[in-house]
Amino acid sequence: MLFRSKKNCHKKDIISGDYSHNLGLIATGSRDSSVRVWDYEKVKLEHELLGHTSEVVVVKFLTPFPILLTADNSG
Repeated sequence: MLFRSKKNCHKKDIISGDYSHNLGLIATGSRDSSVRVWDYEKVKLEHELLGHTSEVVVVKFLTPFPILLTADNSG
């Protein structure tokens, strides 16, 4: 089993996350209203998605498509 760790990924707590085996990516959603997409192998930030107005409560890769669904707490 392989464990990876990364500190200070977001400005506030991470409250949602998902992993795409097909893409080798991890997505994290945070109380800071941002979504970040990480390269799993390199533990490197690939993209930061801004635009939510409240904490991101769902991040979900829609396998087998290269699509990421996100939702925040504002409804």
